[in-house]
Amino acid sequence: MSSRRGRRKGNLVNAGGTGGPSGSEMIERISGVVIKLAERLMGLEKALHARISHVEQVARAADYRSVAIQKLLDKAGISESDVLGKLEQLQVEEFERASAKDDTAKGLVADDGGEADLASTVIITAQYFNGETAVAGSGVLRSKLELAQANNVTEGLQDALVGKKVGETVKIPAKLDGNEVTAEIRLLGIRKKAAAPEAGSA
Repeated sequence: MSSRRGRRKGNLVNAGGTGGPSGSEMIERISGVVIKLAERLMGLEKALHARISHVEQVARAADYRSVAIQKLLDKAGISESDVLGKLEQLQVEEFERASAKDDTAKGLVADDGGEADLASTVIITAQYFNGETAVAGSGVLRSKLELAQANNVTEGLQDALVGKKVGETVKIPAKLDGNEVTAEIRLLGIRKKAAAPEAGSA
């Protein structure tokens, strides 16, 4: 009996001897992990600070360039409105090139002498008004959309444009940034599917 109890004690002692690290070893390991984490955070902070400094330098350089360009424009007698006009012209030209490619890809032809219907693709420009005052920066220079889907853009737009001709303007209620406004929309172009060639035509 005594020999069996002895073996059990021996097993318990052996099990304890092959266990995990001591308390001091655990503290040392945790301390090492914390130190490494702190070093990593410090490195990230330095990198972030360097990035912010770089962004500030770029912003200052952009400010200097803007001032320099403005001075050159003033010297040449070119106003800010002239610059904005040129910018708008370039945007319109880019839109027209993209629109022409879209027409070709979809088989659309101009029907600027006709009236818009649900089969039409329309080109519009828009400006939002709060009362009689235009909302700054809210205008849509050019937009092209299928009239059948127009209400997905602005409720009531489809009905407002059906039957209209190029050059006509419509006004509909709209929301801009959660505020009730009036959208003044001008029809600039009408596109329709090209007629299929008659059977047997050369």
